[in-house]
Amino acid sequence: MKEKISFKVKLIIGLIVVLLLVFFLFIKPFLNFRKLEKKLLDYGQRYYEVNNTKLPTGNRIVKVYLKELYDKEFVDSDYKRIYTDSGCSLENSFVRVNKKNNEYNYETYLECGRWKSKVDHSGPVIKLNGKEEITLYRNEKYKELGVASVVDDTDGSLDIKKVEIDSSKVKTSKVGSYEVTYKIRDSYSNTSIVKRTIKVIETLNHIVSSQTKAKNTYIGAQYNNYIMLDGILFRIVGINPDKTVKIVTDKSISAINYNDAFEYLNNKFYNSLSDSAKEYIVKNSKWCIDKVSDPKKYAKCSSYTKKYPIGLLSIIDINNSMDNQGVTYLNSNTLVSNLKDSKTSYLSFNREYIENSIDDNIVIAPVLNILEDATIVSGNGSPTSPYRFKGNTKHLKPGSKLTEAKLGEYITYSGYTWRVIGKEDDETTKIIMDGVVQNEEGNIYFQFTDKNSINFNASKKNNIGYSLANSVSKYTKTNYFVNKKIDYPKYSGNITYKGKGKTNAYKLKINLPSLYDLLSTSYSEDYYWYKEYTNDKYCYMYYLGNIKCAKRDSNDKFGIRVVAYLNKDVRVESGKGLNNNQYTLSTK
Repeated sequence: MKEKISFKVKLIIGLIVVLLLVFFLFIKPFLNFRKLEKKLLDYGQRYYEVNNTKLPTGNRIVKVYLKELYDKEFVDSDYKRIYTDSGCSLENSFVRVNKKNNEYNYETYLECGRWKSKVDHSGPVIKLNGKEEITLYRNEKYKELGVASVVDDTDGSLDIKKVEIDSSKVKTSKVGSYEVTYKIRDSYSNTSIVKRTIKVIETLNHIVSSQTKAKNTYIGAQYNNYIMLDGILFRIVGINPDKTVKIVTDKSISAINYNDAFEYLNNKFYNSLSDSAKEYIVKNSKWCIDKVSDPKKYAKCSSYTKKYPIGLLSIIDINNSMDNQGVTYLNSNTLVSNLKDSKTSYLSFNREYIENSIDDNIVIAPVLNILEDATIVSGNGSPTSPYRFKGNTKHLKPGSKLTEAKLGEYITYSGYTWRVIGKEDDETTKIIMDGVVQNEEGNIYFQFTDKNSINFNASKKNNIGYSLANSVSKYTKTNYFVNKKIDYPKYSGNITYKGKGKTNAYKLKINLPSLYDLLSTSYSEDYYWYKEYTNDKYCYMYYLGNIKCAKRDSNDKFGIRVVAYLNKDVRVESGKGLNNNQYTLSTK
């Protein structure tokens, strides 16, 4: 008997607990919600009593949102959900008024978490024709695809012609993202807005493929085929069968002997490029290396290198780029990838192919292939506004360390223009003067006046080394430079990239450039010394990018193009690293 009573007691207690839970979890929150609904209606009516000019006329429907009622102090208590400090939605809750039979009808929509009024508060569902994101090429015409359907939960299907379409912001002449908006209201003035994104892009492949001739060589105007990769200016050569695009540096970047050229390009040059530049380079290109006896009649390649990211122009590239008068817009002063025979390389010079020993140091212009989908985000292809790729346009912000600068970026310091040519392990930045040392009268020339020797020696008077250590600093500031121990090699045989000889090391703030330093060649009329030499020869730049390693003449006088290392504390003060907006420096 006691067990039966105990069971009944437990059952009753259980039911009471359930009822209490139902009451406190559902009934009381619901009653509280309805109370808040009623209060919102009262606030809305009072608002329109005070602002009766805002009441609707004709078929209009007007709304006042809970946020506005709060802001204008029509609400006298907080709108919070029961058992919590979380408020009801101020932005979505409203009082709506329309006029029917000369009477104003008020409806309330309140949103408090899971509790929402049973009032039509959502706008119609707009379904678009086509995709919500459309990609167009620059200057491609935008065609409006329109609306497929509009359905409202109260009004049903609506006329798609009533959708307001605004595509006025779409400018296909400029790369960027634009929005087309689609807007419609239902009978309760609930508004829906849907947006379509129009992405206007330009790819290098698209530009080149639209302006190529039968041999896939670029035939665009000379002013619109410049590309900037890091701080280096390139020219478009043409489009490859796989739709990648071949480009070449506008000017030579250094000098090299033929046998070491591909190793140099794919190590020193390639590794000096930023990751954002390498992202666009095809890593597995093959480069034409046929032996050619008659360059002007050569038209088809049958022999290639193994796969490299960086190569050289072939004679075919240059021949295909020539117009009817035999003139090419490409850099016509460069080592080419084809040999005459095992001992003879070619230098393309103007309309001729000049024969040289494979051991001669010849100016070199790197060639690379750009991925098909490389996206251009700025520039018009001119020399002053070259095409720039997505992700490769950033410049250093004020306060950034100069060690973060890209290859080829421009700096102004001590009245001279310099370019970045390397980043060292000790966090110094290697730079080269874009010209030679000057005074008020112009270029200053230095010579080996020691008639018995041309050995480089920083301690011996009448020597270029001594001039570097003691005289050149009179013409340029050195405050930001560091003393660095640098090798000055004396070659025992031919002067080549991997050639060997005696090495003397000197700790100097101001140095001569090496033939193999990046950006160490020049297309100016400046004559200047290089550091490479033998017992009876020294090397110098003598005219418009031409290199000589010739027997000594004690009467020779050339300029000094300074190579230096900026200390690791040097920072960018202003500028963008461009030739017309160079970085200025500070150590703060």
